[in-house]
Amino acid sequence: MSSKDSYLRKLSKINGLIADARERIERQEARVIAGPDRGGCGESVRLLHNLKQSLQLLVQSRAMTIEERANQQRLIKRRREMWPTTWPTTREEWYVQLASTNRRIVETRRLIDSQKSLICTLKERGYCAGKSLALLRLFEETLQVRCRWREITLEKVRTYRLPVCDQHSLHW
Repeated sequence: MSSKDSYLRKLSKINGLIADARERIERQEARVIAGPDRGGCGESVRLLHNLKQSLQLLVQSRAMTIEERANQQRLIKRRREMWPTTWPTTREEWYVQLASTNRRIVETRRLIDSQKSLICTLKERGYCAGKSLALLRLFEETLQVRCRWREITLEKVRTYRLPVCDQHSLHW
């Protein structure tokens, strides 16, 4: 089952529970309105209140599920945007791509190290490091993506033979 299918099933189930809760609230409201003629009106009101709270929780759960899916979609879109749309075609372009990727990997590793030291400093001073930890996770994900770019670039570069200097039998 794909993530989209499980998302739709979960959303459908929550929507069904919300519809059921609304029907129960309507019936309970009718009982409360008709309640003064009968005894135990306080219990009917309490039950109505509990049903309304349950409905609020279900609506919040649905909103969180939708937001979760939207965040997943944004993340997928962001990852797709990070991949190059046009790949280099010549050996020289691949080497330029490789050098650029290597520089970015080094830069990302520096960012990770500085972020780790910032987190340690924040913890030593007794501050909350939640946002810094989240940023660290993003940097680590970025590093993984860039390492994957490097692997792909290396695969492409390896398909080209290294030039050989005939006079000295040296690889350039």
